[in-house]
Amino acid sequence: MIDQTEVFPIGHFYKVHGVSGELGLSFETDVFDRSPAPYWVIEIEGILVPFFIDSYRFIGNASALIRLEGVDTADRAKAFVGRPVFFPRAYAEPDDAVETGWSQLIGFQVWDLNRGCIGEITAIDESTMNVLLIVEQEGVDHLLPAQADFIQEVDAENQQIRVQLPEGFLDLQA
Repeated sequence: MIDQTEVFPIGHFYKVHGVSGELGLSFETDVFDRSPAPYWVIEIEGILVPFFIDSYRFIGNASALIRLEGVDTADRAKAFVGRPVFFPRAYAEPDDAVETGWSQLIGFQVWDLNRGCIGEITAIDESTMNVLLIVEQEGVDHLLPAQADFIQEVDAENQQIRVQLPEGFLDLQA
């Protein structure tokens, strides 16, 4: 079974194109063109399922037409419309995974340069202009601003973020 930490989002299918099963993909990154992977992952009913890609072609700066292996009719393709598409982290360059957005950081460990391990990122709150990392430490959630002032380094390979928080910052949330 594929875990959410093994993939990162690249876009979603937005329509069926033609009668042969091609799908329109709206993407946020073209990592799939720079770092080929043998499969992509599509979320179906909460489960991450790998699919082999027969072909793709770009139709703009942020969209492409995709043909999935085994999906050869418009009726079969309809089942994929609206579904999120993910790329396997193992096939991406570290910079590609960082470029795709905050949600790919879920599962990363957060290390403060002064305090050591703070905990694991369990969610991202992007509901306001100030993105917050929700970090769970021993059953307590801490809200950390995702700001360059605090984040010192993102180590995608080891799934760690190194931060330097002001003295007493975590005590304010207790």
